[in-house]
Amino acid sequence: MTDAEVTAALKKAGVKYGPEDKEQFVKDLPSASLERFLGKLKIVSVGFQPLDQNRDNVDDWPKWTVTAEAKRTDGTVATYDLWFERFKGDLTGIMTRGLAIYE
Repeated sequence: MTDAEVTAALKKAGVKYGPEDKEQFVKDLPSASLERFLGKLKIVSVGFQPLDQNRDNVDDWPKWTVTAEAKRTDGTVATYDLWFERFKGDLTGIMTRGLAIYE
């Protein structure tokens, strides 16, 4: 299947956030809900792996990845990778990369 055919099949299956829906995905990010737990978020990047890297496993494509930074009350800044599924944009995973101190 071509990329366009895969995208069309995903939309037909009910995917809300396909590869052409980045703007809407970013707009719909549950930032306020996440900030209650992580602190004020600054979005660093939003994307997903190209289809060519997932052609054998389109069951999970595209899995949206958001990299964000959050400043904590103690002055440290944590970097998070957040993963979201494509149907409703639900958060499926979160990982902390580490902390940095900014003065």
